[in-house]
Amino acid sequence: MRSFLLVLSLGLGVFANIIIVKRNFTSPQISRPKSYTELRDGVVITSKPVNFDHHEVKIRKVKLCQVCKCGLASKNRIVGGEALTYNKYTWIVAMTYFGRYFCAGSLINDRYVVTAGHCTNGFQKENIQVHFLNYSRDKDSPLKRGVAAIKRYKGYNPKTLNNDISLVKLSSRVSLSDSLRPICLPEVGQSWGGYEAKAVGWGATRYQGKPVSTLHEVTVPIMTNAMCRNTVYGRRITKNMLCAGYVNGGKDACQGDSGGPLMVANNSVHSLAGIVSWGAGCAARGKPGVYTRVTKFIGWIEENTHDGCYCQE
Repeated sequence: MRSFLLVLSLGLGVFANIIIVKRNFTSPQISRPKSYTELRDGVVITSKPVNFDHHEVKIRKVKLCQVCKCGLASKNRIVGGEALTYNKYTWIVAMTYFGRYFCAGSLINDRYVVTAGHCTNGFQKENIQVHFLNYSRDKDSPLKRGVAAIKRYKGYNPKTLNNDISLVKLSSRVSLSDSLRPICLPEVGQSWGGYEAKAVGWGATRYQGKPVSTLHEVTVPIMTNAMCRNTVYGRRITKNMLCAGYVNGGKDACQGDSGGPLMVANNSVHSLAGIVSWGAGCAARGKPGVYTRVTKFIGWIEENTHDGCYCQE
């Protein structure tokens, strides 16, 4: 159910203060792996520690209750490099409406899932069910929750899909552990242009196809917004969006991937860079996938998930 503009595709805890430093602040020298850059299919791919673009001082307050680590994938095998045969990314959830799959989402703490705004627009929370640890939709989910509340960003625009993000509050908490980890939220001001990312979901593997039963992943490079505005999308790309894909196409999220994560891994820790939002066709030349830029909504996410417990690491 990935939305297209051109074509429809689809316990008490302690509060931790995380201080984000100002732009132009010179940090102490830290030993970092050397960067590696290559030109691949018209896109510059950079392999190096994640860059930060700190625009302002921010104090982030989140409730840390769980002794767990976010963003770590389970270590098992993948068959064929595409279809997942186990619950590698335990934070990804499948959402059903009247029992039928319609969108994906990402667990961020023990009480909340983040998904696309268009995945909750017009849907009644009483009829939504959230399925965990369900890499194959042919199998029954070992863990399910209902929905207690939906919070969609107030600036969400269903026509342009700007601010395409919403929060789903689970009917009851889930127990976070090594077998059920949430994804990490990125730091405010993190810049992703030039990095490789993974999109994960049950979406179709071809344009106008049907969603697949087994969870798939695809690796795509993240473009700068300037580069994406040079595509057919032009000025439709706002600062709240990011694009990922190859100039010549071939790999992309597709119908049925909506709401799912676009993830960037740094030292094996995955952060939520984007949320599958919209595009034109699937993996079409010059038409990358468009995602909600999560870093633009960190403050809003944290303000509206204060009753959820985040991992301590």
